[in-house]
Amino acid sequence: MAFDTVLVYKLDRLGRDTRDTLNAVHDLETSGVQVRSLTEPFDTTTPAGRLMLTMLAGFARLERDTIIERSTDATKRLARDGVWLGGIVPYGYRVEGKDKDARLVVSEEPLPGINMTEADVVRSIFRQLADDRKSCPEIADLLNGLGVPPAYAKGRSQTLERETETGDSRHLASRPHPSLANNTTYMGLHRYGKRSKRRAEPIERQVPQIVDVENMGTRPEDTENNRIIARNPQNRQYLLRGLIKCGVCGLTYTGVGWRGTGDEMRTYYNCNGRQAYRGIYGSKDTKCPSKAISGDIEDQVWSDIVEFGRNPGAILEELAQAQQRKTVDRDRLNAETNRLERAIQHKTTERDQVIGWARRLKISEADMDGQLGQIQLEEAELKRNWSASRNRPGAPGGQASN
Repeated sequence: MAFDTVLVYKLDRLGRDTRDTLNAVHDLETSGVQVRSLTEPFDTTTPAGRLMLTMLAGFARLERDTIIERSTDATKRLARDGVWLGGIVPYGYRVEGKDKDARLVVSEEPLPGINMTEADVVRSIFRQLADDRKSCPEIADLLNGLGVPPAYAKGRSQTLERETETGDSRHLASRPHPSLANNTTYMGLHRYGKRSKRRAEPIERQVPQIVDVENMGTRPEDTENNRIIARNPQNRQYLLRGLIKCGVCGLTYTGVGWRGTGDEMRTYYNCNGRQAYRGIYGSKDTKCPSKAISGDIEDQVWSDIVEFGRNPGAILEELAQAQQRKTVDRDRLNAETNRLERAIQHKTTERDQVIGWARRLKISEADMDGQLGQIQLEEAELKRNWSASRNRPGAPGGQASN
């Protein structure tokens, strides 16, 4: 045994939870290891000592819970006083002051490159959602056209004006969501603790108001039905979601619902590149020009599946022919790749021969440099062809073929 005693300054250094502490002591003693404290006398070999151990473990838990309770009460008191206690600063605001003097104030500093502040952007989104009845994609396109940076950078919880690394600098169609317009913070009421994992009522406190919804032509909550991409009915499942690939940009098609002038919900499949700046077209500051597919395609696909179940012979034969073609193509690619590998190896042999000729003075140094340069160019071209061959679908180590 490496040791026979565990020595702690106080028992609460071993654990703050009563059950964990007692279980740890039990497991150690079962293994022949005694637990001793420098400041607390207890002997677990006697009934009185075990009672003392249990009491000390309980006091450790009590002290822990008391510290947490006092800390929580102090935090709530500061929150009621309006102190900003950290976290993501809502877009349109900034924190002024430090520690107990930190307060949330409206950000009226101009954004870089445009004559607007974050607060102006929030007011504009409110106005377009509530008064102008614009949809979220329309607002996103307008903000992108004005060069307004989104609230947060891609994968980061910082506003773009404080961002130092390259991020997603475009608004997505789902970003100017009505939930932003329903955020009570912009109406002057901040709810602290609404994201807390503890089950406690959020603390409501007054903050500077950015928008006055009472004077708006339409309440923000009325804009829920004004989105192009509506909420999916709970009983609606898009059977082909993620299974359709766009032939123009290669992105995935997803199901969307659109409610027209009537109450009937129409369903479509749209390329993700049509709804946001993504993929090859997103890198060119545009959207994919592909067309939407009617949700009726599900019936057509299901009809084909039923037909396959009834008469699989024709489709199985077609699949067998396609697999045979893939096998032939793979063999051809393998042969081409092997040929290029041999040619690359031969260039190394040629390089050694040229150097040998120069050492035996059969060619001049200038001729040697010329020959080596030519070999290097030919070798680079062979390696490019070899890499392209390896990356073709179906090639060894290449992309998987569909």
